Amino acid sequence: MHLHKQKGTIFLTTIIFLAVIILVCAALSIMIVRDIYSVNRLRASAQAYFLAEAGVEEAVQILYDTNFTMSGYPKTNVALGAGIYTVNLDSSKYVADKIVLITSTGTVKNVSRVLRVQVKDTDIPAFNFTALGGGKMLIAGGSTVNGDVHSNNTAVSPINPALKIGSAIFGAGTVNGSATAVGVAKTFVSGVVNPGPPLSNQPTISAPPFDAVFFNYYRNSAISGGNFYGGNTSFNSDPFAGNGGVAWVQGTVRLNGTWILTGCIVATGHIYVNKFSAGTITHNPASGFEDFPALMSKNSNVNIYDPTVLNNFVYAGSRIQILSFWGPGQVTINGALYGKQRVIIHNQTVLNYRRPNPPGIPGGTAPLQVVSWSE
Repeated sequence: MHLHKQKGTIFLTTIIFLAVIILVCAALSIMIVRDIYSVNRLRASAQAYFLAEAGVEEAVQILYDTNFTMSGYPKTNVALGAGIYTVNLDSSKYVADKIVLITSTGTVKNVSRVLRVQVKDTDIPAFNFTALGGGKMLIAGGSTVNGDVHSNNTAVSPINPALKIGSAIFGAGTVNGSATAVGVAKTFVSGVVNPGPPLSNQPTISAPPFDAVFFNYYRNSAISGGNFYGGNTSFNSDPFAGNGGVAWVQGTVRLNGTWILTGCIVATGHIYVNKFSAGTITHNPASGFEDFPALMSKNSNVNIYDPTVLNNFVYAGSRIQILSFWGPGQVTINGALYGKQRVIIHNQTVLNYRRPNPPGIPGGTAPLQVVSWSE
């Protein structure tokens, strides 16, 4: 009898122990499933955030590239990676405050994250043009401009001051972009404007804000780098020995021969590129100097006479002239031309627009600024 009681107790204890083990395993299984669910949601949430961020980055890049042209939005359910994103632009504050609200939603496995970013248009209007002149502009000799051009010619007739003299926009060249003028835009010879004829009576476009503070930045950079020249100077090779930098010439500068320019040259006087010698100057900026201008004359002319390749913009406090001196060699400028007076382009010149972003302008020159970033 005692043995039977003992066996019953052992059996009951075993059943209870097994029940406890089953309950513990069930609880552990529920916890593991819940943890897996939580981990998956956390992973989906992180992925959704990155998708929302991708949508914002894409919108910012498009606004940057198109000067705040907002066509093509909203973008809905764009597939990327493990999910989708949707982007809306609210431009209700653009007219008054130049602010656009970007709302980007990333979704992965029914988990969504939303980012709201306000960006402000801080663009400098002059930097939207491939060629901008304060006076008449001539694009001739089979030259091609891939981008917009504008002439601020405000000359008036000496006989009738109320009559503006026509702004010559281009001659036998081709403008693949808009051609506008403050005065009357004229087409000479066989010039072509794509997509249409020159537009006249447009507002004046302010010159780039290259003031005393801006030029002092370059002067001080040249001094600190040991590239300050107190008088007229000729360069027959790269003054930066391939490492880039800023050279300031207090006077006129001449670039002669065939070599690679790796930095930025600024002169208070004229700049001549191969006026007295045949050769090819190629501007190939060193790392860290990609956004620096190629050539700047603070007060005078920039004159390019021979085959030349410049990979950033050229500025002249007076006139920019590209002329055939040694032969019909091509001048290629991947950047822009800004002349406070005339811009005259002869030779077989090709201008390919690249938006300038030079250092040294107070407040910066980026065409947009992030005002706020929130979830």
